[in-house]
Amino acid sequence: TDCDIMAEQDDLSALLGPEENIVILGPPGGGKTSLAKFLSHHLSITIYDIDDDHLERVWGCTVASKLAELGDDLFVQAEGEALCLVQKKRTIISLSGSNPLHESGMRTLRENNPNSIFLYLDVSRDDIIQRLEAMKVNRIVGQATRPMRDILDYRASFYEKYYDMRVLVPKGSSQDQVSALALSTLQEFLVARQEHISLGGRYISTRQPAESNASKRVTFGDAVLQGLAEDGGLFVPSSLPKISVGQISRLAEFAASDNYAEFALRVLEKFIYSFELKPQLLREFIMKAYNPSRWNDPRIANLQPLPSTTTSNQKQYLLELFHGPTGSFKDFALQLFPLIFEHFAAAKQQSATNGDTNGRKRFGILVSTSGDTGSATMDGFCSQTEIPVVVLFPATGVSPVQRAQMVSSTFSNLRVLPIESPADFDFCQSTLKQLFNDSSFIQQLEKEFNLSVSAANSINWGRLLPQIAYHVFAFASMVARCEVDVAEPIDVCVPTGNFGNILAALYARYCGVPIGQLICATNENDVLREFIQTGTYDIRGRYLQPTSSPSIDILKSSNLERMLHLLEGGRDGSSIAAYFSDLSAPEKQSFTVKTSTFDKVRALFASGTCRQDEALRVIKNEFQKSNIVFDPHTAVAKHVADQKQQEASASSRIMIICATAHFVKFPATVLHAVGEQAESHLKNQVTKLSNLVSAGGCVPKIHDRVKDCCFADEIQSQPIAALKDVIREEIFSFFRKLFS
Repeated sequence: TDCDIMAEQDDLSALLGPEENIVILGPPGGGKTSLAKFLSHHLSITIYDIDDDHLERVWGCTVASKLAELGDDLFVQAEGEALCLVQKKRTIISLSGSNPLHESGMRTLRENNPNSIFLYLDVSRDDIIQRLEAMKVNRIVGQATRPMRDILDYRASFYEKYYDMRVLVPKGSSQDQVSALALSTLQEFLVARQEHISLGGRYISTRQPAESNASKRVTFGDAVLQGLAEDGGLFVPSSLPKISVGQISRLAEFAASDNYAEFALRVLEKFIYSFELKPQLLREFIMKAYNPSRWNDPRIANLQPLPSTTTSNQKQYLLELFHGPTGSFKDFALQLFPLIFEHFAAAKQQSATNGDTNGRKRFGILVSTSGDTGSATMDGFCSQTEIPVVVLFPATGVSPVQRAQMVSSTFSNLRVLPIESPADFDFCQSTLKQLFNDSSFIQQLEKEFNLSVSAANSINWGRLLPQIAYHVFAFASMVARCEVDVAEPIDVCVPTGNFGNILAALYARYCGVPIGQLICATNENDVLREFIQTGTYDIRGRYLQPTSSPSIDILKSSNLERMLHLLEGGRDGSSIAAYFSDLSAPEKQSFTVKTSTFDKVRALFASGTCRQDEALRVIKNEFQKSNIVFDPHTAVAKHVADQKQQEASASSRIMIICATAHFVKFPATVLHAVGEQAESHLKNQVTKLSNLVSAGGCVPKIHDRVKDCCFADEIQSQPIAALKDVIREEIFSFFRKLFS
């Protein structure tokens, strides 16, 4: 009702500081003036238009005549000097399209108006050009000598330098729609900021009871640094952002231009607010993480169509996520996460005192891996930061190439710990969780080294978050290729072990991306398939079966906890705590979710199992039929995806299959699958596979950086006993040597 709207506006106005301004910037013709009037009316705040209320008064003439008098360069200089005179309180300030071109003027504007939110109206170039032509505007810098599209492209880089929040405007939006979107975006920002300030952060534990949600909060930075919550739960945001179908259409423009970094920025800044991490810093980190020179394919992510194996109206696309430096989907997170982690660690180092003069605060990373996370963590952290890393992996539970990637590393800030059999990934992961929850371990690290440790597994929210972006990218790419309408759902099939990758797709769905069914593909270790089909998670009497797809060889899927928390409303973690307490209890080792929760699981997820011989058959068939080489994990997903499409033969939904690792990481398995003799030595296996793929013109191309690891010397390969105390002492020994 009108009364409700007025009440919401009053509440929103109250969230602004008593002297806080809203500064609107964006391209000419983007609707800044109209938006300023709209916000001024709805928030009962004075409007100050830089062109009409400031420049023309300072100059005593129209902006158009001043531009004609001075020319482009001198006009920008004069405009910047005049901008330095602006000093307002509780005002909507509408900048001109050329104000941001004068850097010192913008810097002074920020200094003179420190309590200001800079709102960037990000409008499609096509819409702007159409409006400017209709308006017959004649006072745009550069208009006389350059095409308007070139002017807009040039200016965009300046707008990116100053904003606090972006309003990503869907293409073809009316001015009323632009204003309504800006108001809702501002409201989301202010509410989140108030939550951050008044409650101490936006992040809660999955095991936190509802009554403590208002008191036990942490900031985004603390969630990143801490990794695991004090109660043993996982951090999640108190709410998720919304991505409209119109905004997906805008994002499709970036997907179409193969500009993954710009795409990821616009997705991730919806989750990370400027009061948590400045968007300019986030941009810097993303551009570094997804720099094409560090990736095996400059497109970063790519969608490859697959030949149909079912009916002609059912299509499949392979989402190639293995082009990163270490050849797996983990690189999408672990090229970016270390930069974010280092930023917050540096901030903590500056603010921490630790008594009198005990030196600067230190941070370290402890990570367990079933294969890919280890090498991705090492490369992401050790090649880009000085943060020390300790990696645990089962000595006989990873592929020889995955092992070679880890034990051949020469980084001085790295310790690799192969854990002797019978250790498996579940042992490594549970040992680390125990250490994180061991107060004596944590206190001794703090006392002896002034060191805090965190996790780089997907139990860390900062590790999981970047993965959401590529699921949004997959759908936006389908829109860009006109394969689906912007509101038409697609299905996603993910080879699943620790549940992080498929959980990221679920988060994308909850944010508004039209993802239909989430298909969990498992191997012989199919506890997740059983859970999705029965609602009971039961590991009693189960033993991990080593397979050729080791990243799926997991019985305790950590991120299942986040999924259940989300499905149960995201507020009360009491039942989540009970579930996982039962799972950890030796006498129980199982739990059954509520009926209402299970109903949601069944509505969202499907599942299937692919046995080892079936995975090998998929690799062989695709190699012979289409010259596409699959790794065993992707083969598991392909087999299950085919199953599900056959079961739903009447459905014409597109199926996205996540290709999570490069095939060169599993040479013996691939050679065996395609009928070739696998040599006994790893170097010979990799060479033979490389020659076979090159001679056959297969795709994808060989990942040279991963291949080269197989020819490097082993540096840290001595296994240690599968005992918590032994592992603990090895960790301390590494830190003593490093910090002595």
